[in-house]
Amino acid sequence: MITGQIECAQTSSSSLTNTQLYCRYTFSCGSDWIVSHGSRRALKGNDEEGKGSIIVWNFPIEISFQSTNTYGWPRICLSVYGIDFLGRDVLRGYASMLLPINPGRHTKFVKTYRPISGNALQQFISWLTAHNQSIRTPRLLQGVKDGH
Repeated sequence: MITGQIECAQTSSSSLTNTQLYCRYTFSCGSDWIVSHGSRRALKGNDEEGKGSIIVWNFPIEISFQSTNTYGWPRICLSVYGIDFLGRDVLRGYASMLLPINPGRHTKFVKTYRPISGNALQQFISWLTAHNQSIRTPRLLQGVKDGH
């Protein structure tokens, strides 16, 4: 049984406000793993004001897995989205992390990343159309070859 929360994000951009970022999580695991309780994915916006560069989510998580072996250990994949200055919904970053192996209380920090365009023209077109570069196959984020 895994219980916890995605607490907050810290941004280096002073132009982002607390109402502009939201988070989606997805759990992935190998083919021998099944979710016996809880939701494999969810989406969460902001509930309260943070301070400075902190964006508060307090996103509760509760899920249980069952398996016959350790291959394809569960991982959580985060996608952070936001609203740009024209009010468009755009990808802000991805993050992925294996779930802790040991029982107990854990505090984990992950850095987000985002694919970038290959050249200046593609970057300009991406900005103009609000279609930032993204990962076509989310399984790349998950790192599990035969995950589901």
